[in-house]
Amino acid sequence: MRKDVGEQPWLPATDQHPESLSSLSPEDVGLVDKLVEKIKSWSSEHTSYLSAALLLNMLSTYIARAEIAKTETENSAKPLTVAFLVTANTALPGDSLDAHIQPHMVARVCRPDQLESYINTLKKSMATSDNPNLPSLDDLRPAWGQVLGTLEFEKRNTGKCDIGNYMWVNKMYRVDLPHIIGLAACRGGFNLYMLCPNVEMQASQEDYAWNDYQTLMRYVKSLYLCHRAKDPNFDCLPVSAQAWVCQVEGKKYIVFPFYATRAPGRCTWVAAGADLKTRKPVVLKVYWADDNSHAIEGEICEKLKGVKDVMQPVAFECAPDVEKMDWGDKSRQKYYLLTEDLGLPLSKCEKLTDFLHLMIDL
Repeated sequence: MRKDVGEQPWLPATDQHPESLSSLSPEDVGLVDKLVEKIKSWSSEHTSYLSAALLLNMLSTYIARAEIAKTETENSAKPLTVAFLVTANTALPGDSLDAHIQPHMVARVCRPDQLESYINTLKKSMATSDNPNLPSLDDLRPAWGQVLGTLEFEKRNTGKCDIGNYMWVNKMYRVDLPHIIGLAACRGGFNLYMLCPNVEMQASQEDYAWNDYQTLMRYVKSLYLCHRAKDPNFDCLPVSAQAWVCQVEGKKYIVFPFYATRAPGRCTWVAAGADLKTRKPVVLKVYWADDNSHAIEGEICEKLKGVKDVMQPVAFECAPDVEKMDWGDKSRQKYYLLTEDLGLPLSKCEKLTDFLHLMIDL
């Protein structure tokens, strides 16, 4: 028996119901039903991709109206929407970790006018042919550091699913997100997945039907809330390289990631860069530490400050404005450790004399 979707803490409740798609025009409500039939018929791979993208983007506009009204109430200068983009056969830029994977579809945050333009492009593509070409993404094409979620589509459920690999890579790149939500679909329906530092990947236990608009809208809303929960101390730069501007203890740095570990666990993320003001080189390590850990890495480095051949800390901080992760049996807190150099494990110490010198210093 499927676990009730309402029990999932990562899939929020919503007050939108299938019969209340009132913000869509009557024409669009009819189009939503036609899109579901196109996905289920799977007349061609491209048609199914485009139908699913158009369906999700139309539901996103429905959620966005409430979200934009809320952000305007909170005096936000930049109302944003979530767009679902067809990226099949398209390599995403910023793949500094050499993942070399191409999700069928990704979600990203964009301006409302960009989402409206993409929806119109999807409608035109589907109107021109029974087997339409995938439209160009142009300025909407995201780098990996801008991917909010990944989606996988197959004609039928074969039991083989790549959504786990997509989500692992997505989480490794999105150091600013506390968790990642994914969708795996076939012509018969879809499953929802969540990945975070605390627990193994969670999933709904059977397919939801494509005309289950309430669950679809809850999935879309969960991406809006995921973006809202992002670490405010990190911003991905819109360049082809994977570059981030981060703030640690009040100072700003630009860093480029070169190492990351998979969730669940500490989700260690390491990047090299420089102080934006002084240009002094730094190495940044971000990780989620178990509250039951007997020692905090940064605190140990602070105590060893000045010891020869030991990684020297520049700053150590419990991530401000980031909520503790309490899902599952463990509780984890996010930390930043900024150093002048890259520390290596003792297993990399090749000479006995170097090891002895280190032990003497300690």
